Amino acid sequence: MLKNTTTKTKKLTLKFAMRKSVLILLAVGTSVYAGAQLKTSYEGVKPTKPVSISTLHTKAAHPNDAPPFYNQAVTESSAKKGGLHKTQTAGNGVPCGGAHNLYGILNANTTAVTCDQATGSILFTHRADQSKMGSYGSGTYEASYSLDWGQTWDTTLLMYKWPAASASGTRYPNGVMFNPAGNTNFKNAYWIASGPWTDGSATFSAPYGNWDSIAFGSMKLDSTNVMEGYKGNGKPGVNTEEFVEYMSSSDDSTVHNVGDGLYYNSGGTGDTYTGSSINTGKFNGSGFTWNQTLIRPHLMPSTHSMTAFDTLAERMNDAGTAWSQDGKTGYVVIFGNLDSAASPGDTLNFVTYQPIVYKTTDAGKSWNMMLHNWRNDPTMSMWLRPTADSPSVMLPIWHLFNNPGAQGGDYDYDLVVDANNDLHIFGVVCASAIANKDSSAFISYYNRNFLFDCYTTGASWNARFIDSMLSVPTQSINNGLWVATSTGPLAMGNRVQASRSLDGKKVFVTWLDDTIDYVGPTTIDSLQFPDMYGQGYDVTTGKTTRVKSFTHSQTYSTNVWYICVSNLDYTTGSVGNMAYHIPVVRVATPSGTNDGTTAVAFLYDTTDVYYDNDFVGFQELSKPQFSITPSYPNPSNGVTRFGVNMVKEGLVSVDVYNMVGERIITMEPQKMGTGSHTITINANGLANGVYFYRVTVNGQSLSQKMVIEQ
Repeated sequence: MLKNTTTKTKKLTLKFAMRKSVLILLAVGTSVYAGAQLKTSYEGVKPTKPVSISTLHTKAAHPNDAPPFYNQAVTESSAKKGGLHKTQTAGNGVPCGGAHNLYGILNANTTAVTCDQATGSILFTHRADQSKMGSYGSGTYEASYSLDWGQTWDTTLLMYKWPAASASGTRYPNGVMFNPAGNTNFKNAYWIASGPWTDGSATFSAPYGNWDSIAFGSMKLDSTNVMEGYKGNGKPGVNTEEFVEYMSSSDDSTVHNVGDGLYYNSGGTGDTYTGSSINTGKFNGSGFTWNQTLIRPHLMPSTHSMTAFDTLAERMNDAGTAWSQDGKTGYVVIFGNLDSAASPGDTLNFVTYQPIVYKTTDAGKSWNMMLHNWRNDPTMSMWLRPTADSPSVMLPIWHLFNNPGAQGGDYDYDLVVDANNDLHIFGVVCASAIANKDSSAFISYYNRNFLFDCYTTGASWNARFIDSMLSVPTQSINNGLWVATSTGPLAMGNRVQASRSLDGKKVFVTWLDDTIDYVGPTTIDSLQFPDMYGQGYDVTTGKTTRVKSFTHSQTYSTNVWYICVSNLDYTTGSVGNMAYHIPVVRVATPSGTNDGTTAVAFLYDTTDVYYDNDFVGFQELSKPQFSITPSYPNPSNGVTRFGVNMVKEGLVSVDVYNMVGERIITMEPQKMGTGSHTITINANGLANGVYFYRVTVNGQSLSQKMVIEQ
């Protein structure tokens, strides 16, 4: 079975090892804290380029409106992409506000969009729009809200009103709603916003990288009960944090987010990881009282000597958190490498980066690690190559690293908790090319990437394949619309974001990919002209929707820039005929060119919708009567083959569809007996592009993607 058609590899340096995790908990009071958003993971774009991650935070972008304190050459060219992108218009969306610049929504891990079924509202938190800059500074937080499910928007709510032209202020906002039990009046609910505060300096300053505090604010949505608090780094009883993300609210009157603590040296070339803090805001009748809980897996430096804190720990990306609707069950995810070589019999020597997961079932009073190693996972092994030095070993790497300084250029990941209190981690995974680090502490990886849902069922772990990724995050957009400079590369990732229904019975994932710009398996191109895709999963029945292309059509005339996806859906219709709407806000195509520093407009996108009859695919829970394999070769120059394994005899039919859902090939049904069979698809004459083949046996259907390149 073909695992991966890409043979070229990259390297990443892993110089700092980790040992078995030690859980440390520290509860603190309601004083104020701060953090900085300096991305912890990096990636080059071309498959042959070595990637160094020897110091995960070295020369990360200073996330400020001022130029970064380092230089990086722009390496990507869009000359060959001319004429490929769709008509650039601002259509296909409802205006819902704007911002002084693009930076505030560059990080897809912040919670910017949410909705509330009881009050019939959608709320989008962002930095204030350009029209308000005469009265307020660019760090002012603004809430755009709609009371008619996105048809019209109000942009008058503001928090943290900084003086006009102020360089300092709040940045990178998260925003959610808290709605007291039984309330249906939007004005009686609360807007909670949180994000880092910067002093506005363009010069790097240790130890917090110019990010001295985290803002925790709330406002009743009738504009009363305004509380604008801070937690300051270095204050007594305060856990240091560089940034906060993954915000959510629960029915137990709590709000949560999470941030990572880092101390930087004077040159900004090294850092000390102090742990990840869960921030919990408890409603007190008029606002929220905030506390911190520190979770720190002990990540060991290369000397394997125990230190008070973990210097240059082997860790990547930012910690995430997700909670059940009742607030009792919560998870924290930290991506890293647990090295338990000193403990014989342990299986935690990941070698590669994997999710380190902590779980609480008592609303955060106690936490326990859920130990798991994804080495040789049977589902992932269907898609990921084995290592070159040990063909019996498959080692996954969560592809969360980007190029230093390219803000926004992450694959990202997201997580939700479903109705069974199980965790779903949606993320892009690739395969390690070696089972053991070489003498230079390098790990090579195959630059072919796949989107998985890695989820728990009680204490067990499972993986569910969703889709293959045809592009990698761009580290420098140069498409004639968004532009980059040598001192401030503007990037964009696939922005993987998760949502769930209010009852948690359905979970959804939304992401960006670029099929127009796909150039083949040996040269994985970057994301320049994105479209939006998604899939829904019913945790009760085990049924999925097919991968839905929301914007890849002739009637959708614009590319989809920098999507911000709601953590919750809202529903319309009746039982058995429900529609599940996922609110999405995206950045409008600029009217001229924009390097991220000038004003942007936001559009509400109405296309991310699922229906009850979309949930037709069967996954692990449904015990299908057959299975299918990926096609080979894939991409194909016209003729491709795939396998069908029959549990029992049945009539097998095969149909091929294009990206807009048109059936273009129908094969004569065949009766097949128990066992394995090979089916050949003759796709000669088809245009180059992405297609899906659907196999149906006795009313059950499974689909896979295939790519034609002639």
